[in-house]
Amino acid sequence: MENNAPPARLPPSLRSLLLLLLSLVALPAAATLLPPGSTSGQPNNHRADQFPSAADPSQQLADSNWPQLTRIILQGLDSITPEETHALYRRAIDLQHAQWWPEQQFFLRAVALLGILFTLTTLLANRRLQHRLATQTNTLNQQLSERNQLEHKLRQLNTTDILTGILNRHCTLEILRKELGRHHRYRSPLCVALFDIDHLNRVNGSFGHTAGDSVLKQLAGIFTRELRELDTFGQIGGEEFLAILPQTKIPQAERAAERIRRAVEQMQMRIDTGQRLRLTVSVGIASADPAIRQIEELLQQSALAMAAAKQRGRNQVAIFEPVLAN
Repeated sequence: MENNAPPARLPPSLRSLLLLLLSLVALPAAATLLPPGSTSGQPNNHRADQFPSAADPSQQLADSNWPQLTRIILQGLDSITPEETHALYRRAIDLQHAQWWPEQQFFLRAVALLGILFTLTTLLANRRLQHRLATQTNTLNQQLSERNQLEHKLRQLNTTDILTGILNRHCTLEILRKELGRHHRYRSPLCVALFDIDHLNRVNGSFGHTAGDSVLKQLAGIFTRELRELDTFGQIGGEEFLAILPQTKIPQAERAAERIRRAVEQMQMRIDTGQRLRLTVSVGIASADPAIRQIEELLQQSALAMAAAKQRGRNQVAIFEPVLAN
């Protein structure tokens, strides 16, 4: 495929050196650019408008009697601006009018040729180094991306339950601890709702633990959909789930728990055998107050309320009352 990309620009220092060297090596090529009747040794009376701007200097240089330098010089000319090319040829014409001994001309041309080769070699090495650095940078970025993805997966494994995909016990209790501290600092309301699946052991006994796992996944999806983004929901036991409800008072928490209870009651759980099951949940709600300093106290109150809901016939919501602690 033909490369139509524009020629790369030389760094300023290399371009200045190349201009100087080209002004020396272009002596014989500049002779082909002199107007008719010009002779070496005559003063330079040419004005800028006498320069053959209508013709391409690069093409005239290519038609010179120095084919062995044509490719190198043209590559250098591709890297400089038209103004610099114009100035280069005028400089070459000025040098052509000077008095040069053959030995001096040979020496200057040899030095200029070596300088051009050195300049172009340096440029080529610089391009190769840039390509190598770009390749290494891409490789490093890819490795960092893979590492970040792995760390994200590890964090998920440390904070979520593998089966249901919701927060695990450790992470859920840590969030509850922070919310309880925020409650004490700002006196903001805080409630928790403890959910227990009624008769889940019967599902495991009748249809196997695979069916029980499928039920847990579907229930976790219901709980997550019915709660607010502000709320936190996690699994703290095999059949127990905890909802942390910040900025929520008892009436609001009761309405939220009742909404989830009805959603579970109305949903048919599909298991691997193709059968559909109906399950219910019992819910216990507790509210934080200034007297509660540890999350264990709040969890105990919600557990007592949940036990009261089961004693009253299951599939209902109960709110903690001090009498339940007696």
